[in-house]
Amino acid sequence: LSDSNRPAFQHGTPVERFMIMVSSNWLAIFSSLVGAYVVAAFTAPILMALELPEIGSKLYQIYWHTCHQFAHRSWFLFGVAPVYSAPQLLILTGINTISPAGLWEAKEFLGNHALGWKVPLCQRDLAIYCSLFASGIVYSMLRSRDIQISSVPWLVYLLVGIAPIGVDGFT
Repeated sequence: LSDSNRPAFQHGTPVERFMIMVSSNWLAIFSSLVGAYVVAAFTAPILMALELPEIGSKLYQIYWHTCHQFAHRSWFLFGVAPVYSAPQLLILTGINTISPAGLWEAKEFLGNHALGWKVPLCQRDLAIYCSLFASGIVYSMLRSRDIQISSVPWLVYLLVGIAPIGVDGFT
């Protein structure tokens, strides 16, 4: 092929070709990364239930930096209930989430065979990441059908997208 007939991703330096590839596939890359992040969060309690704590605990440590992981605000897998409120957690484990020391205990509590194993993303963060993933999939489907989506004024995004997170953070 002559240079004029080559696709755009075959022109330029390797860095330029890489940037063209990334910019052409940003949605698939972004959605894949967010999806992998969510799947890995569910892998941690699965590994703990399979009695592989050396691997499962490493995943909890990775998510430790991005989420508070309080047990009374997280989902549990393989237990008697999917969630435990602060009063339930106090009765079942003795963890008092009212005190700073109790909050630290609630963060460190990964679960057990009776209560199940905590997902290392709190309910709010999990909802945010799942919404990002679902939005990416929906947007991809709309783009593949050549449906144009107009941009939203930043104030609408602030009210609809960010305000609920802020309100939840103060409750």
